[in-house]
Amino acid sequence: MPLPPAELRECPFCKGPTSEKIIYKPFLNGWVGCKPCMVYINWRNHPSDRDRAIKTWNSRPVEDKLNHDIDELLVELHDYEEALDQYQQ
Repeated sequence: MPLPPAELRECPFCKGPTSEKIIYKPFLNGWVGCKPCMVYINWRNHPSDRDRAIKTWNSRPVEDKLNHDIDELLVELHDYEEALDQYQQ
């Protein structure tokens, strides 16, 4: 039975598209990664290993934290701009 396609984040290095290769014979194995950058996470033997490889590829704790902080700062900036507009009126 074919495995469903993986939802992968873009490459953390080139921001380009990523891909996945699944090989069914002689045993179930494959990789997720970026071909142009030649960065891959290999997996083998079991779909749970594939799930772990996908989760690892999609994990960007530093980037996610920075994006979260930026979002919070943008909300705070918006609040200050609104307060300034009210003060100037």
